[in-house]
Amino acid sequence: MRRKSSTRILRRAVRRLSLSPLGQVPVLVLGDGQYLTQSVAMLEYVEETFPGPALLPKDPVKRAQVREIVELINSGIQPLTNLMVARRHSSEPQLQKDWQMYWVEKGL
Repeated sequence: MRRKSSTRILRRAVRRLSLSPLGQVPVLVLGDGQYLTQSVAMLEYVEETFPGPALLPKDPVKRAQVREIVELINSGIQPLTNLMVARRHSSEPQLQKDWQMYWVEKGL
C-alpha cells in the first residue's frame, strides 16, 4: 500500500478549495470543465442529463415528498452535524456527538 505524499495531499486540498470555496466534498467535475459542489445539485444534474434508471419517482406528489425529505436533511439536520460546526460547538468529542444526535433525532 502506498502512502500519499503530503505534497500530493496539499495539491488536492488546494484544488478542492479552488472548486469549492468551503473546501467541502463532493465536487462533480463535468466534462467541459464546469463543476458542481452540492449533492442536491449533482443529483438533479444526473437525473436531468442521464437516461435511467430514474433517481426520482415519476408521480409529482412522490417527487415532492422525496424533495421534502432531502430538504429536511439538507437544511435542517446536515449543517448541524457537520464536523466543522460540531467543533465550533465544543472541543469535546462526546459533547459534539450528543449535540449532533439531538438535532438528528429532532429532525427525523
